[in-house]
Amino acid sequence: MTSSRLLDTQWPADLDPGTVPFKGQSVTVLSRHGFYNDWALFDELTEEGVLAWWNAGPVIARDIRNTGNKAIRRHHDESGLLRNLESALSAVVSEPWASK
Repeated sequence: MTSSRLLDTQWPADLDPGTVPFKGQSVTVLSRHGFYNDWALFDELTEEGVLAWWNAGPVIARDIRNTGNKAIRRHHDESGLLRNLESALSAVVSEPWASK
């Protein structure tokens, strides 16, 4: 058991936990502890804290860690791709021939 953070990085403010495919039991536990109302709670989440919750165990802690970290990485990757696409589209639109 560890008291270090459960997730590798901070939870992005624009990543809705409702879109993350946590297992059903994990969703129930996270909902019960207010994580769907205050996403900043993810930043202080530890394995020790999860294991102290009623009806939560190592399987839920592992699901939150693995699924949450994958969702954060995917979110950052998609955000980067979107910024690149927006930049490329802006460059095309600013070309003199674009209005024709």
